[in-house]
Amino acid sequence: MKKQLIILGIISLCVGIVLFFVGYNVVSEITAYDVEGLPISEWVMMLSPSLRQQYETGQLYMQYGSILVILGLISCILFIILSRKKPEEDSMKILKSRYAKGEITKEEFEQMKKSLE
Repeated sequence: MKKQLIILGIISLCVGIVLFFVGYNVVSEITAYDVEGLPISEWVMMLSPSLRQQYETGQLYMQYGSILVILGLISCILFIILSRKKPEEDSMKILKSRYAKGEITKEEFEQMKKSLE
C-alpha cells in the first residue's frame, strides 16, 4: 500500500508539472499577441478559432496540472505519515527477535518487556 502510494504520488507530480508547463507555454505564446488596451476576455474572442482553442486547451492543461501536483503532494505527505513507525513497536520487535534467536532468557525477556510497557 505504501509503495503504491509513493509511486502514484511521484507519477502524479511529474505528469502534473509537465501538464502545467505545457499549458503555460501555450497560453504565454498566445498572450504574446496581446492587443493593447483590451481585456484578455475580449481579445481572446478576437483570435481565430484554432488559436482560441489552443488558448483554452492551455488553460485546461494548467488547471489539470495544478490538480495533479496537489494530489501528488498529498500522496507523498500521506506516505511520509504512514511510513513513520512508533518507537515502542520497533523496540518490542527487536526484543522479540532477540528472544527468538536465543540471545536472552525468558526471565530477561519478561523483565525487558515490562520495562518497555
